[in-house]
Amino acid sequence: MKLGRKSTMESLAGTDLDIFESIVQSLHLVDRVEEEEMDEHDIHMLALAALRKRKRKDVDEDSMSVHSLNIAPHSQHELPSEKKSKRRSMAKMSSFVNMLSPATTKRTFSFKAPSTPAAGGHTPQRQITPYKKPKPASIDRRTSKLWSDTVDQAALSFSSNEIKRQEAIHELVQGEVDLIEDLRSVHKHYYYPMKKLKLMTEKELDSIFGIVERLVPFHEDLLSNLKALRKADGTIDGIGETLSKWVPNLRHYETYCANQVFAKGLLDTKKTDKKVDDFLTRCLESPFSRKLDLWNFLDLPRSRLVKYPILLKQIYKYTEDNHPDKEAITELIERVEAVIKDVDVKMGESVCKYTIQSLQYLYDTQKSLHIEQSKSVLCSGQLKNDRGTKLHVVLFDKVMVVTRTATRNNKLSYQIVKDPIPLSELELIDLSETENKKGSFKSKVLRHTSHDKCAFRVFSRANGHPHTLYARDEHDKRQWLSCIQNAVSQSASLMDKTQPIESVADNSETILPDSSNNVETCLEIEPTITRKQETVV
Repeated sequence: MKLGRKSTMESLAGTDLDIFESIVQSLHLVDRVEEEEMDEHDIHMLALAALRKRKRKDVDEDSMSVHSLNIAPHSQHELPSEKKSKRRSMAKMSSFVNMLSPATTKRTFSFKAPSTPAAGGHTPQRQITPYKKPKPASIDRRTSKLWSDTVDQAALSFSSNEIKRQEAIHELVQGEVDLIEDLRSVHKHYYYPMKKLKLMTEKELDSIFGIVERLVPFHEDLLSNLKALRKADGTIDGIGETLSKWVPNLRHYETYCANQVFAKGLLDTKKTDKKVDDFLTRCLESPFSRKLDLWNFLDLPRSRLVKYPILLKQIYKYTEDNHPDKEAITELIERVEAVIKDVDVKMGESVCKYTIQSLQYLYDTQKSLHIEQSKSVLCSGQLKNDRGTKLHVVLFDKVMVVTRTATRNNKLSYQIVKDPIPLSELELIDLSETENKKGSFKSKVLRHTSHDKCAFRVFSRANGHPHTLYARDEHDKRQWLSCIQNAVSQSASLMDKTQPIESVADNSETILPDSSNNVETCLEIEPTITRKQETVV
């Protein structure tokens, strides 16, 4: 349908006045309408496109609207009147759009960049949410299953005694699985990351971790041999021959456990480094740690070693008398306990050597040949003097040393208070026996009579310098008295036999240090404490 200028005006005559005034400004498009023979709908669309094409005055330069895009057909000539046309109000524009296309509505989207602060102004400070520690991750807990849970119900037709024997063997096998997994985790999650992050030198890492990686193949070999003995019904008949061939591998624990004393001291020193402490803390909060710190993992081989006799005795208990393993297991228990005893001796020597290295001499007169020749620490722990000062007392196999703890360069050390007392010259007095004796030396000197039950005195017969010491309670005091008296008695018996001092350590019984803070070691000898009375001067 072809329309002229007059017909175009007539087609727009039905519109309201405001819209008509806007369309009048676009009458220069009538020539184009006549050339292209547009119908009424095309005229409306062309007028709408012309209105959209007008130049707008933006309030924000970064503001962009979808309706601001030019979607009208491109004209070959752009007239100057289009550039000079003024923008009509948004209300009038909206009414015009609704009239031309009432069936369709378009939503306007605005994309604005953040406004920049004015010159000389200040950017408002953003409120930063404080850091919140994340919730701890779930712990990888191990699910322990009994042997009866891993086999068919048909296999449970065995006798009650045989089922218990299979349960004991299964515990031995499953313990090897857990140990191998933990030892691998030590190198995967601790050794290699700390080496890569350069938290410690390679020499320090080797001192702390020792030969833990070399223990894995020994236990993997035992595990594979035990699994090879398993029958189709899930039972294992004889294990004596397999274990007899494997037990010599336990000798490697002598080297590993002897190094643990120095590894623990070095690890405690390195924990004072914030980077190392932060790394170990993050590992402790990780699922793989199961809330165990690094030292718990490094101590697992020693814990496993002392558990072998218990497991073997459990298997022996439920083994029939006519079974070939009965005699073999008895021999295995003796061999494993012999290895443990040798490991204890090695660890005792390491404890002694480490303690001697931690001693600090304030005077040259405090240096003693007896300290250098000592081979084991029989007892050590915290005591107090008559002034209430905390002291750290160490009883070697040849000398007694009274020290106080000190920290230098983040390393714990022991400063010797007075001259060491050789066991051959040591005198021990239980002060609780002189409590009710009038005129005694103790009643004249001591003031803290409320602690008499926990007090004892040691001194040297050569120089007479006494040490009045107080234990935490009567139980600790009895342990100290028993340990000191036994050490003195043994030293005196050796002197009577005119044995040289170098041979004392070879004939003494060495026990590993206990974890107690007050008394760490004590000889397993029948206590024969003799309380000596003091002479009144």
